[in-house]
Amino acid sequence: MMNYNALTIHCASFCLDMTATAQFDDLTEEDIVEYLPEVYELIRNRQSDVGCHSSRDYADWLAKAIIRILVLCNKDRGLRNCNWILQELALVGSDVNWR
Repeated sequence: MMNYNALTIHCASFCLDMTATAQFDDLTEEDIVEYLPEVYELIRNRQSDVGCHSSRDYADWLAKAIIRILVLCNKDRGLRNCNWILQELALVGSDVNWR
């Protein structure tokens, strides 16, 4: 079993909340990509709240990963589950020391 930090859990919850909305299936890939600045800001705010991975590069990388996850979930309903989303988020920066 993997241990996840608070930021990863928050991001997974955000993805699940987005995919559960009635409008999600109607979004285009372009619509989802337009959320990138908002997702980045949410991550930056959460970074200061939880005190982990405070770099802007990490927030940028994570925001782009969330957008990629949302695009994939929009195309394939089978990916809309917490285990897959957490696994994908855990891969972000797994080879890099972001502290």
